[in-house]
Amino acid sequence: MKLKKIISVLLIGLMAVSFAACGSNNSDSDKPKENPITAEEFKTEIGNLGIKATEEETMFELVGAKSGFKLSADGKTLELYVFDKDRDAYKNAEKDGELTMESLGSDITENVKVANGYAIILPSDFPQYEKVLALFERLE
Repeated sequence: MKLKKIISVLLIGLMAVSFAACGSNNSDSDKPKENPITAEEFKTEIGNLGIKATEEETMFELVGAKSGFKLSADGKTLELYVFDKDRDAYKNAEKDGELTMESLGSDITENVKVANGYAIILPSDFPQYEKVLALFERLE
């Protein structure tokens, strides 16, 4: 009789563990990024791709960012901005996929990709677009 109770308890425990395993959620956002990089390392990695880019200053304050820069290559320019995630400008960019640059007289809106406190304006014809986008996704 004791043996039946022990086997029953073990089977119930085994079932509980198997149901718990089926319910686990391993989304990509839960996984740590592979080889995360900083904004400074992003610039270096662009060079490592063989892209000869010229760095330019940007008026990052106009988009509500705390810093930023432009990289120009082959007549195309990407802009990278670093935000405080709690700022409205970042939250709006995350929600709308757009950055609004408050300029003199009128606002200019640009489509952006946003992740992890960063926003990038990246023309689709920028050299090695897919690889640059993959670098952006590694930013932390």
